[in-house]
Parts: sequence; C-alpha cells; structure tokens
Amino acid sequence: MRKIFRDLTSVKEARKIFYQYADPKKLGTEKVELLKALDRVISNDIYSPGNVPPFDRGSMDGFAVIAADLAGAEEDKPVKLRNIGEVRAGYVFEGVVERGSCVEISTGAPLPTGADSVVMVEYTDRDADVVSITRMVTPGENVVAAGTDIQKGERVIVKNTLLTSRELGVIAAMGISEVEVIKKPSIAIFSSGDEVMEIGSELKPGKLYDINSTAIASNIIEQGGVPEYLGIIPDQYEAIENALRSTLGKYELVLISGGTSAGMGDMLYEIIDSLERPGLLVHGIKVKPGKPTILGVCGTTPIIGLPGYPASALSIYKLFVVPYIRKLAGLQVEDTDEQITATVKQRIRSVMGRHEFKPMNLIHIADEYTAYPVPGGSGAITSIALADGFVEIPENTSFILPNTEVKISLFSKNIKLPDIQIIGSHCVALARLQTLFTEKYPQFTSRSISVGSTGGVASVRRGECHVAGIHVLNENGIYNSWLIENTDMRIIKGYNRNQGLIVKKGNPKQIFTVKDLTRDDVRMINRNPGSGTRILLDLFLDKIGIERTNIDGYDNFVRSHSSAAQAVKSPHVDVALGIENVTDNDLDFIMLREEEYDFLISSRYENTDAIDAFISTLRSDEFKEILASLRGYSVRD
Repeated sequence: MRKIFRDLTSVKEARKIFYQYADPKKLGTEKVELLKALDRVISNDIYSPGNVPPFDRGSMDGFAVIAADLAGAEEDKPVKLRNIGEVRAGYVFEGVVERGSCVEISTGAPLPTGADSVVMVEYTDRDADVVSITRMVTPGENVVAAGTDIQKGERVIVKNTLLTSRELGVIAAMGISEVEVIKKPSIAIFSSGDEVMEIGSELKPGKLYDINSTAIASNIIEQGGVPEYLGIIPDQYEAIENALRSTLGKYELVLISGGTSAGMGDMLYEIIDSLERPGLLVHGIKVKPGKPTILGVCGTTPIIGLPGYPASALSIYKLFVVPYIRKLAGLQVEDTDEQITATVKQRIRSVMGRHEFKPMNLIHIADEYTAYPVPGGSGAITSIALADGFVEIPENTSFILPNTEVKISLFSKNIKLPDIQIIGSHCVALARLQTLFTEKYPQFTSRSISVGSTGGVASVRRGECHVAGIHVLNENGIYNSWLIENTDMRIIKGYNRNQGLIVKKGNPKQIFTVKDLTRDDVRMINRNPGSGTRILLDLFLDKIGIERTNIDGYDNFVRSHSSAAQAVKSPHVDVALGIENVTDNDLDFIMLREEEYDFLISSRYENTDAIDAFISTLRSDEFKEILASLRGYSVRD
C-alpha cells in the first residue's frame, strides 16, 4: 500500500516527540590513555598534582644575576661580574650566586640559588670569567616563577570539557598519563535499496554507489560517536526486518538511509512500527529537503530513517542526528563559526618585523564579541589552554589600537565561549565555586584567568570580563568597596580568607610581625606589584613607617601564593606574605589579618541569567560548606 504524506510534523514537535522516548542521557565513563583522549569529553575536574613549572626558570639565554648588582649599568658604563659557572635546561647549578657573581644560563634552565633575574645575552660581553653587562634588569625579569603557569591544587580542566590538543597539552604538562572520559555512543549504519552498491565494486547499469554511509560514518566520528557500518539491505520486507531486529538493545542509535518515501518499495515505517513498542513516532516532517524522515524507538533502541538522496539524508542528519549523538557523548550541541569579528579594548603590542599569531580570549555579550589577550608568553602552556583563538598581526604592524575590530580565528569549532569570564586574583575557593556553579547550572560555563587584583579591576573597566575576583585594601582599612565610587561598577560580596606570614616549620627565625622583616638575619620573598597581597604588605609598612630599602628581598617577587610558599621552603628565603591555604606540613603560618575576597562587576553585565546563577551559587549553603572545609577560609555574614 502506497503511503501518502498528509499530516507533517514540525521540526520542533518532531524532536520533542522523539526525545520523549529516546532521552539522550550521557553514557558511563571509561579511562583512556592520554594519547587516545583527543576529542573525548572529560568526566571529572582535573586538579594539578604539582606546580608547573616546578621551579623558577630562565626564559632567555643569558646570565643569572642579582638585579641589585646591575644598578647604573649602561652601554658606556658596563658592570663587570664574575662568572662562576653555567646551567643548561635539564640540569641544576649546585652553587650559590653571591653579590658580584653570575651564572651563564640557557632558556628553560632552573634559576640558580641566590639569583633573582636573568640579563639577556645580547647585553653582555664575556672575557674568560669576567662578564661585562650594559643593561639594568629588575628582580624577576626574564624569569618564569614556579607555579606561574599552573599552581599545585589548581583546577585546570573542568569536567564535561571537550579534550582538544590544547587541553591534552596542559594535562601532559601536569604529568597525568590517563584520564576518565565519557564513553562514546555506538551508532549502527545501514543503507537500503536495490539501486545501491558498495563502494569499490563495479558499478552496474541503473545502480549508484552508497554515498550516505561513508559521509555519515565520517561525521559520526567528528561528533564523538563510534560508527559501525552494517552494509546494504535489499528492498525486501523480511531482510529489512531481520537487519533492524538484530540491532535492538545493542546500539545507542540505529541509522538507515533510504526506504522512507512514498515509493512502492518503501516499507521501513511499517517495519519499525511492527518491531517493539513504542515503534513509529514520526513519519514526515515540515522540512525541505528531507520531508519523508522517520523517527522511531523500538524497545530501548532509537531508529532514524533518513531519506535516500544524499542532500536530503545529510540535511536531516545535521538536524536530528548530530545533536542527539553529541548529547549522548556529553558534547555541546551548539556550533561555532571558524572566525569571529571581535573588538580589542586595550593596546596589543607586537614585535615589528615578525608575523605574529597572538592567542586571545573571547567574551560574548549580546551581539558583541570582545577579545582579550591571553596572559603568558610562548613558554606558558596556559597561553594556549585559555585561548579561544588567535589574532593574526602582520609583520609590518607593531600594535593594535584599543577599540579596534579584529578577526579571531578559532582553535576549534567545538570551543564554547564561557558564559562568565572571571579575571583577577587567583583563589582556591574560587575554583571550587566554579565547580559548584557548573554542577548547579550545567547550562552555563565559566573561565578564570589569574592576573592579580588590579589587573582584574582594569579588565572590568575595559569590558574584557564579566567578573573580577579582588582583595584590594586602601589606607583607611577598607577592602574593595572604595573602588566603585563614582563608577558604573558594583561589588558582589564574597568571603574571607586569612593572610599572613609564611615561615619555615617551627619558625626557626622567630618571625611574628611585619617589623621582623627588617632584621638583618631575615630574608623575604615578595609578591608581584599590583597583587592584593603586595598592596596589603605596603599598607602595613606605611602604617608602621618602615622603608622598603630596609627589607632584604623586598624587590624580589613571585607571581603566586604557591610560588611564595615554595620559596620559603628553600634555604635562601625565610618568610613570605600569602594566604594560609597554600601552607602544608613543612610550613607554619602567622596570621596578620582576615581579608575580604569580593567580586567586581560592571553594571552592564548585571541581571543576566548567568550572573544571577553565579551569585546564587556564591550565596548557597553548599558553597558555605565548601568554605568551611578549606583551611584559612570563612563565610562572611
């Protein structure tokens, strides 16, 4: 009996009916080797087991020095230092750099003990063991601090993230060899019709090669599934029935192309309806091409009948099959164009004469894209891990002006831009907050970039992020709220954390107050300018009238709390200012004050669904329990 399509179903209604019986729930998980994890979906958060890099290292070829030795060094007035050795990448210098000495260092080599910076080889002239240096350096210059890239305990990969080459590079940097991922859905593929032949066989008159199976199987792999091609079924009722019955309960989805239209040989819809309940769900959809599509579920096995014409088959495949497979595989359904026009809000510098590809973040508000340059240089794996794409800067261009539109080439069309971008001070509790946010609101994603409190404030002002995590104290003892006076920014109240002095286990130097930093037998390591911790220290010093020059090590700094804690473990540093949470069994902590860690937001981003969900998570009882479990953190009333 010939089927005539009279009642067609809309695409929206067809999908609703199909999902009612074929709920695309994510599958179970499995562990795979890192080299086999490309394009898989991670099933759990990954926290770094250690710092990356694990030690302070030079970022340039040159000489490791003490910056203070080069004060006043100029082209016509070089400073001469005694070279006491050399260190290459992969090796450690066993001696100590003292005042007046230096060590030749290769890019990537560990910074020798005692040195605080590296002067580039271009500014040096070596004669035997005497090195003439014609340029001053600042403490920390040309040095990548331990934990600058990734800090121990930091959440680096968020669960449900698609593992592209950038994520795998980050995981490898942490020394992790296997990951737990969501299982791939298994998809059976048939073609039907007496006119279809296998590719590679001799084409007979009136026959066509099976185009659909190859195109569909290839795309199933791209969408995160595992295709299994089961061959061509002839236009015989019993053959089609037996083939489909053999797949029931064995696959997450069965696809068959051909046999769906109103032709005399088309009987697929009858067979699907006769197998197991609920059977046929939809036959005929309001779409062109692809009207004769069939949707059915037999027992627990969804079956989709695609039209035989390749253009129609692939159109319906994109419309119904792709989102279904991606949901099963735990992937985002939305697609992204390969290139996006975005506006940069700050001056982006480039090296004249070099064709540069600069990694960029993207933030999407309404119909506008804003591009933000990813922190870190070429040696930082996070310069790729945090990037959505890159802007190409020609070799005859030295900078891009603020408020300029640029083209951003995406690293992958599968990259989903975060609903909330957070830039500012690094915080352990913030990472836990993001995890909880994702669990409570899986429709939203967030990304955090650590640049320090003042960097976060600047990013909010420029519109480069939705939220900044900050802890900035002023001379009146007020945290954060003073920043929003006469601005369009507001403060979302956060939580408290303990700031204090990090010292060696047992506190052998008996360091108890900031004033102890001025003692001759005490050497400190500072935090980078612009960080909330550095600001706090400076306010302490100003309050009690201590000159910075009276503190040994004040000008030497690291860029993270973890690096500060690690420095104190070395024999050359006695104390650092930092948060209690980074201390362990090898360190003691002397409390100085409880600080307020808040979130700064521009009024233009207020009252969006994602921000409302973020605030709700911040104020939730679940997050209060997390704070209570973290050393050095507390809930603020």
